[in-house]
Amino acid sequence: MKTCVFCGSNVKISKEHVWSSCLLKKRKGNNKYTSNSVADKFVGPNSLQVKDVCEKCNNDNLSELDSYICQLYDSQINNVIEVNDKILFEYDFSLLSRWLFKTLYNNARSGNADKYFIALLNTFNQYILNGTNNPTAFLVFLQLIIPYEEGNTKIPPTYMTAGTINIPKLNVEDVYTFVVCIDSFRFFIVVPRLNAEINISELEELFSQLPATKASVRLKDSIDKQLISASEITTLYAVGPLIMNDLCLWSKLIDKR
Repeated sequence: MKTCVFCGSNVKISKEHVWSSCLLKKRKGNNKYTSNSVADKFVGPNSLQVKDVCEKCNNDNLSELDSYICQLYDSQINNVIEVNDKILFEYDFSLLSRWLFKTLYNNARSGNADKYFIALLNTFNQYILNGTNNPTAFLVFLQLIIPYEEGNTKIPPTYMTAGTINIPKLNVEDVYTFVVCIDSFRFFIVVPRLNAEINISELEELFSQLPATKASVRLKDSIDKQLISASEITTLYAVGPLIMNDLCLWSKLIDKR
């Protein structure tokens, strides 16, 4: 028997979706073909799975996180953010951050992510599972991205992606940076490197001003709602590189229809 990556038990292992299955169902046509962390490969939503989680962890603790994100999707994320929009984002920091780490960890294990990042995310397994034993301080930011418009063409952000991200002008010697994006909602997760001396206030201010993360707002565990304004970041800037990387694959897919 395999060992559960969350609780360490040698029991019957079940399949765990990289993305919460309810998100895949709710987004319907937006999830028919999804590119995961395996380069140059399109897979259907049911292929985005890992099989190294026990039934108890999957059906109890992790299911609670899935239920939460799907409620949040219905209440807030399932809205295209337009230019000059402002939203009052209401959230449970523990449930949201644990789900973000779960998705990043699942995604890393599902493909060919660097083993170091799999090991790093594994240190959060108990935090993901039950909200305890958080190995280090981390920060979560939310940025709202808007549709790309040119002439009469308007392309809303309808893409889900998760993984590491390189943020220009951010000192990568101090922090690791990850992103989880669902349509207009772009979550950044910042994990300080071991022994790095981080000034949280300065980092928070810097994050809101950098070109790639402009207008992002830090979500805090001490409050449950924050007013967030739409950024100037469009679909083209945020997910354009992902689409361009797979452009030949999308073209082949369209040609087959």
